[in-house]
Amino acid sequence: MKLLKRIQFKFSNAINGISAGLKHDRSIEIQFAFMVLAILAAWFFKISKFEWIIIILVSGLVVAFEFINSSIELLCDFVTDEQYSPIIKKVKDLSAAAVLIIALTALLTGLIIFSKYIL
Repeated sequence: MKLLKRIQFKFSNAINGISAGLKHDRSIEIQFAFMVLAILAAWFFKISKFEWIIIILVSGLVVAFEFINSSIELLCDFVTDEQYSPIIKKVKDLSAAAVLIIALTALLTGLIIFSKYIL
């Protein structure tokens, strides 16, 4: 029973994190909106199961990376009390670069998949 309570507690924390991210972080909102658009386009064009898997994976990765990036930014701001630090700037830049790389990967993947349905 304790195991079930711990699992429930962890899921509750995760749901709270998703809710907080969607309510308070513009970047997460934007990435989530793009994920919804990609899923709607996949449904509209009736893409194959394999293409569905790819779209869900890359979209989910982008949103997950954005949550990680936002967490890193919040932690950096907290640790430095929002005072400028060249090391913290580098940490934030590297974290943002990871999001950009996965977002561009997702964009290219989407273009490849959807081009045959659009063109």
